[in-house]
Amino acid sequence: LMKRRLIILSRLFSDTIPSLKLEPTMRRRGGLTVTAHTPISRTKRSRHRKLSLIRTFYASLTAATPKRLELAALAAILFGGAILLAMSMCSSSNAINSSATRNKGSLRQLSAQVRDLSTVQGLIIHTHLGDIRIHFTPELAGESSIKYIMDVVQAVSGKRNNVCQKCIFYRVEKQQLLEGIIADESVPENKVLGPCPDPNYIPPKKCPNNGPDCGCHGPIMTKGMVAWSHHTGNGGGPDFIINTNEKPVDYWGGHHTVWGEIRDDISLKVVESAEELPIDVQRTIQTGMIMLEEEIEFSFELF
Repeated sequence: LMKRRLIILSRLFSDTIPSLKLEPTMRRRGGLTVTAHTPISRTKRSRHRKLSLIRTFYASLTAATPKRLELAALAAILFGGAILLAMSMCSSSNAINSSATRNKGSLRQLSAQVRDLSTVQGLIIHTHLGDIRIHFTPELAGESSIKYIMDVVQAVSGKRNNVCQKCIFYRVEKQQLLEGIIADESVPENKVLGPCPDPNYIPPKKCPNNGPDCGCHGPIMTKGMVAWSHHTGNGGGPDFIINTNEKPVDYWGGHHTVWGEIRDDISLKVVESAEELPIDVQRTIQTGMIMLEEEIEFSFELF
């Protein structure tokens, strides 16, 4: 029975692997038809030798003893398994290399995009409430604030699953603002505030080093403007607010560095929908600010 199985296996090898015999071709020489053989390539010759060895190996098994047949069968199984494993590893390696090449290309493309301010218009924030599309305003904030945000996007994009652990909305004031934070531990905080847009502004005598125009770092904020928050840090981030006041907020003055603006109604409706979410009463009492019961996590991308 073992001998019959090996004979069948030998035939399967013969049927599965095509014969590598030379193919005759017809050529004409001096008016005579001559039968020639097309030479085969070095690769085909190598395959032919391997095939001949396999066939010889299985042919020799037909005269073997039962014990030797068992050992030969085991060797054949191991040999076949090794071939399949090698083929699988080669296929996987090619797929991984191809994927890695694509990923490296996309990361290089993203890195080039992030470094060139002229190719980026703004930031899209993705939340479970919807998307918020923010257009950058470097003319109001300067390049430092925009570069900080782009550096955070680049840092997060290099991480697994593009997870940003410090990108959330946590505070909402009805018909006033939605406040959040955008940061990554690998990116230093922005400390450069926006320039004063009022040419007639006279600053106080004493101003901090990071704000020579203290009290004036941006325009009077209107609905949809996005700026760094002033109740945390030095006013250069990473906490930020989205203004939802219907009228210009004169009592804020020009304290805020405005780095973005929402220009479409759909994004504004997403921001305003956060006002309907439950609030954390205890934290609201402690801080004096209306804090969300559940923080709104978000991801982002440049456009």
